[in-house]
Amino acid sequence: MCMTLMSVLLISLCTIAQEAPARIHEIGLTLSNLDNFGVRYKIGNEKTLLRMTFLTINGTHLNTSQDSEDYYENGSLGFGFNIGFEKRNPIAEKMFFYYGLDAITSYSHQKSELVQTGGKTTSSTIAPGVGFVLGLNYSISSRFNISAELVPSLIYSYTKSTTISNGVETEMINKSFSYGIGNSGASLTLSFRFGKKE
Repeated sequence: MCMTLMSVLLISLCTIAQEAPARIHEIGLTLSNLDNFGVRYKIGNEKTLLRMTFLTINGTHLNTSQDSEDYYENGSLGFGFNIGFEKRNPIAEKMFFYYGLDAITSYSHQKSELVQTGGKTTSSTIAPGVGFVLGLNYSISSRFNISAELVPSLIYSYTKSTTISNGVETEMINKSFSYGIGNSGASLTLSFRFGKKE
């Protein structure tokens, strides 16, 4: 189902690229879930824009000592990329409502290791999906905009986990579908516009 929706989205993007020659460009800083940053770039005209979102690369590294000589070493890494389009409808002099679709993809990797005994757990997750974009944009000036949006989404997740304990390796695969508004489904974006208006 996700592949069908993503195919429809890509066909729509090709059609938009042919029908709507580039007039304006926007680049902005996106904040979601209060601690997740990304960069969003848009190109198109006043009514239809292609949008690309480069989500923050998240990483952590943590050492946790115990009473014994053994200690945990934990690490994680994650990043994502979205591409889609939005349609704009003016609702006031400096404000417009927009809606559209995003093809969503993300990857994350986690590792936890007991350093002395060699026990280790690693897991990797890839999560493609489709998001339905709903937002409001306010023009602070002719060059600066602020927007707020919700992106309800349908996500397929594939996770592969490997655990090594006492020299025995165990592998587990988990597949799931999720829908609704996740942690990054609500965001604020401050953007700068360059290029010519229609």
